[in-house]
Amino acid sequence: MMPSNTPTEEPTSTPAPTSTPIPSTPTIEPPPLVLEYLDGVELIYVDKFDTFENWAVWNSQTADWADGVLEIVGQRDWTGALVQYQNLYEGMGVVIEFKQTSGFEYEFVTNAGEWDTDSFRSFGVYGGDSPKADLWQGKNALGGNYLLGNLSLKNDNWYSIMIAIDDDGEFFAVVWDLNDTTRRATYHERIGENWAGQTWKFLLQTNMGTTINIDNFSIFSFDAVK
Repeated sequence: MMPSNTPTEEPTSTPAPTSTPIPSTPTIEPPPLVLEYLDGVELIYVDKFDTFENWAVWNSQTADWADGVLEIVGQRDWTGALVQYQNLYEGMGVVIEFKQTSGFEYEFVTNAGEWDTDSFRSFGVYGGDSPKADLWQGKNALGGNYLLGNLSLKNDNWYSIMIAIDDDGEFFAVVWDLNDTTRRATYHERIGENWAGQTWKFLLQTNMGTTINIDNFSIFSFDAVK
């Protein structure tokens, strides 16, 4: 189940710093599935969670290492989150692997502006049996449509999610099963120019009763959504 249309509780400030350059990454090919949907993809940062230096945690009980991956434990009223320090801009996106071990209330999102003000923007994906779009503008929820495809999310199975930010308020997301990439779900939205020119942050939030593991995060640049 996705959260209701009650706004997700989030802290009012985004952690600093934001000026640290994106670290260089070895030459690694992007996931083939990402190349099916985007042109001109180039990885610019890879994080295997060997360290935790490029992330901030809202609520110290949220994140811990478990079996070589990062375990994210949901907090009451969505008050825990894992936030990537690096800024994202148009022509950039992220990929991250995840496994839900209990519960279905979590979201992978890119946010801009300040929560509960007219400046706020959010695009991403809610978890659940069937993933749904997560769209907010200002104080209003814009959507909760199911992603299109043949993917059902199950506990204790690894998946990957990609979120891409294109020019002029165009966004794309795809979630797929790492064991069977034919099982996938996509969402493509052209929201408009009032979403253009923003500075974005990637974050993961979970509600109480939900625990997921994450691994192998990357940031990439791209030319266009196909």
